[in-house]
Amino acid sequence: MELTAEIPNKLDTSSHQSWLTGAVEDAYANPGLKQVADKSSSVGEFAQEHWKEIAGVGLTLLAGTAFVAGRKYGLGPLANLLKGGEAAVGLEKGGAVAEGAIARLRNVDHFVFDMDRTLVNHDGALKVLQTTMTDGLTKSSGLSREFISDALKQTTTRLDSPYFWNRLDEIKPLQEHFPGVNLNHRFADVASNARQAYHDALKAKPETVELLNYIRSQGKGVHVFTASNPARALDKLNAAGLLDRVDRIYVAGANAFEDSGAAGLMTKQAYSGKLFALPNTAKADSSGYAFISQDLRTKGSRLAMTGDHAVEDIANAKAHNYFTAKANWYRQMPDAVTPDLQFTSPSQFTSLLKSKIF
Repeated sequence: MELTAEIPNKLDTSSHQSWLTGAVEDAYANPGLKQVADKSSSVGEFAQEHWKEIAGVGLTLLAGTAFVAGRKYGLGPLANLLKGGEAAVGLEKGGAVAEGAIARLRNVDHFVFDMDRTLVNHDGALKVLQTTMTDGLTKSSGLSREFISDALKQTTTRLDSPYFWNRLDEIKPLQEHFPGVNLNHRFADVASNARQAYHDALKAKPETVELLNYIRSQGKGVHVFTASNPARALDKLNAAGLLDRVDRIYVAGANAFEDSGAAGLMTKQAYSGKLFALPNTAKADSSGYAFISQDLRTKGSRLAMTGDHAVEDIANAKAHNYFTAKANWYRQMPDAVTPDLQFTSPSQFTSLLKSKIF
């Protein structure tokens, strides 16, 4: 399967373009992959240390963009923020919005959103996937529900992923029970139903779509920053119907199974040419926020981050002077640092923007 990558990065990636294109093509033409020829390119510390791992599992997008993300960024004032003592900004008594928060939000040019539990119902979709797969294999195999459930848990742990609907041969206990049988053919209906149910459960709320569409209609940028890996992020956003509603996708994660061509998650159709893969720790240590600001050629004060995670989405973004909005519609986490605003639904955010900001 041929996949040509284009890196829409404003930073200089010209010296890495041919390397990336070759890695992409090799990953899909040959799952085993031959060694990448040009190891000596000036690619940055992260890529140099992990280039064999990157090439070996087909992390093609990561291979092309980790070069830029290899720079080291400090934590900034994060430690001080987490110690507390910061005055609350945003919602005042009675639910009114503080003028300081309004003024800051009016200054924002780019809106960045977390993906899981903010743009998509990650927990709900994963539960649907597990239930559908378990029910289907139990019924079709004639084995006990306990056996199937345990087999799926073992496989999820071994692969560090639950997304093996099209690789049922990876379920070793099931393969041992049906020696010599092509499980993907034998249980094709189960795999198809599980994947469809999972994707259906990922469909974004209409109010989420409205929020992103409205922001873009005002000439503002809409981006995603997630701790997920490249393949899973593209698959989720595509299934949610949001892939064409965001401008750039920044991911901080890698998964040897999911990001390989064999997993079938990262497809030519889903790849949008606007994905930037950062080192796995880029969201947890806050360095990704510095990268996003640099990539978009703007200051942190002109960026807004919306997410549910008290530290990775709020505290770390504030450490880089982002405006922060806490999304409480899929789950609520205690505040490590007071966000500028909190919302219980995407429509609440849209209403504020329409009435106070644009």
